[in-house]
Amino acid sequence: MPFYLEIVKALPTGTSGALLLALPIGNILTGQISGKISDVIGTKKPIIIGFIVCVFALFLLSTLSVESHAYQVAMYLFILGAGAGVAYGPLNSAIMGESPEKDRGITSGLLKMMTNFGSSLGVALTLLVAGLVMGPKMAMVAAHTIKPAEIMPAFQSAFFFCMVLQIWDWFLSSW
Repeated sequence: MPFYLEIVKALPTGTSGALLLALPIGNILTGQISGKISDVIGTKKPIIIGFIVCVFALFLLSTLSVESHAYQVAMYLFILGAGAGVAYGPLNSAIMGESPEKDRGITSGLLKMMTNFGSSLGVALTLLVAGLVMGPKMAMVAAHTIKPAEIMPAFQSAFFFCMVLQIWDWFLSSW
């Protein structure tokens, strides 16, 4: 997303950073509420709803274009953060609830390690997808000799790929 904002939209780094705050704000605003709701109704429904919201937000991000406005980016990122806030608190609670009490420290550490691993792998795979779509034009992106409209398919494919990963993640976690 920072690359889209800075390369395609030609926004300054500070403005791009400010727009990216929409994601954690969405997460913060929904995370606590979701945790309280999941304590009452259980974890399954908030997890499913959160993943559906994330898939929807990633689909919206995959439709961004050169003409898209910055407020659209902020709104889509907010929706993505809100979906993550709804899903991941109850998901973590469900995982910890399944762990025997004596193993909760290990489970917590493993959960954090897998979260970090998944984030790192997700970034690498997303850049791989964007690179495959761009092919040899990727060097032109680095040299700033390509028009922003020519790299939009890479961003759209990367966000669509993230949406597919989110669906896959939901599928695996629902088993």
